[in-house]
Amino acid sequence: AKKMIRLGDIVPVKARLRAVRKLGRWLRWRRNSAKDLVPAATVLEGFLWALRSEPEVAWTAQCTLFHAVRAAGGTGQSVRDGTRGTVSRLLLNEPTPFPMCLPKADPETAAKYEEALRHDVVHDFFVQLRSLTLIDPGYGEYPDCMEIDLLRPFVRLLGHSFDGLEKLRILGFEDAGMVLILPYLALPRLTSLKITGDCQSELAQSAIASCLRRRANNLVELELNIWTDFLCEAEDPLVDVGIMPEVRYLAVRAPPPVSWDHFARCFPRLEQLTFLYEQDFSHNCIEVLYECRGEDQEDQLEKHTMWTYREIVLFARDLHMRGFKRLAQCPNLKEVRLVLSDTSFGLDVEMPEDERLILSWKRDSRGSHPFARVAPRNNETRSKLASASVAPASSRRSEVRPEEDGDNSDEEYDEFEEPRVVSEERAAAAGASAMLQV
Repeated sequence: AKKMIRLGDIVPVKARLRAVRKLGRWLRWRRNSAKDLVPAATVLEGFLWALRSEPEVAWTAQCTLFHAVRAAGGTGQSVRDGTRGTVSRLLLNEPTPFPMCLPKADPETAAKYEEALRHDVVHDFFVQLRSLTLIDPGYGEYPDCMEIDLLRPFVRLLGHSFDGLEKLRILGFEDAGMVLILPYLALPRLTSLKITGDCQSELAQSAIASCLRRRANNLVELELNIWTDFLCEAEDPLVDVGIMPEVRYLAVRAPPPVSWDHFARCFPRLEQLTFLYEQDFSHNCIEVLYECRGEDQEDQLEKHTMWTYREIVLFARDLHMRGFKRLAQCPNLKEVRLVLSDTSFGLDVEMPEDERLILSWKRDSRGSHPFARVAPRNNETRSKLASASVAPASSRRSEVRPEEDGDNSDEEYDEFEEPRVVSEERAAAAGASAMLQV
């Protein structure tokens, strides 16, 4: 059954649905698996593959897991050691948010999702969730699209299905997704909200700002990682956020679209402020390496890299010259952080903690400067950047494959130009060199 689910589209959907139900029976009837006929880990691995499949298979797996959680388990066995405890720890107490990709905007899919949500077993499963990640399947940047209207009945029902949700992450949303989802989310217990996506229209900005204002008195943690580079019709959502009296942990993009005084005015209980700077470090300068040849290639690469990352360099200078003094007006602010992330492989690919570049400053009431650098962490980050700024020796020269007669024409040089992976190494090294100025 696990193998059939793992094969994906090769196996018909109906066959995979039967396989999911079969795994569910093994999971609930622990008396059989007690003899090691089917280990619980094997069954759970099959379910994890099913949760990544088409909506019909994924939803069947969710419902089956919910039934297993509600099952009584073996006689004389504690709840924690039985099926209920095992699956509860896997899904409900998992430290990472439960991922849910929203349905595609077509009538058939929308009808299936809405019908599934009306079942009590699915609704009860969602009610138990404490942390959730909603993923945009690609609704696009046009919120007035006719296909989006097909999903409104489903979204209204979904928005009232997370009564116990405490942590929500909105991942990869564009304007259409913001306008479609955010107005209908009723989350009475929400304390942590993270939004990652684009906002390029007034409708999307209004949806985000309204969502934040409705939860201003409850949110303790807020992350606004929103691109507004082409937002001309309205202000950045951070500008219109208003006073949020309970927020203690705030993360915004760097450089922020507001003045330094804005943080003390709108977040009076702020304890930790994080500035997020995300760039495609591995890919930003590759076009320079392809277009420029000859002795000036290194010079052109350095100039282009400095121009690409000029805004974060200027932001870091302003933070030291004026920012820390203004941020000291936040009476509870204890730490300021700058996090550098590489988004070359997409927003949904999170960098491991040990690979993230973090600069940190903590409040220091004894010195003349309101915030002192955290030496161990900052030195470690600078050491990583210094190491990354040195390109491998093999990437600094072009590899030409000579012919037997030793005649290398221009066409042959172009054909055997250095491979792309080498160019990426050089571009990444140039980006790391620029980041050393932060």
